[in-house]
Amino acid sequence: MKIPKKILMATGGSVLFLASSMITHFEGLRLKPYFDGGGVFSVCYGHTGNDIDRNRTTLKTNVISGLMTI
Repeated sequence: MKIPKKILMATGGSVLFLASSMITHFEGLRLKPYFDGGGVFSVCYGHTGNDIDRNRTTLKTNVISGLMTI
């Protein structure tokens, strides 16, 4: 049985929406860098990496646009 491409695309979009909704709910938003429960330096909705500057506060508009690129 072959699943039509439109149905697959709609399902993929739903999965991405659900994933981003869960991330924003469980991670919580922090605009200033912090150490998470595991001792990892994080910012926003749990973003980690070498690009985090300890002295920089992130703008909420940048966070929203970053989530849209998931």
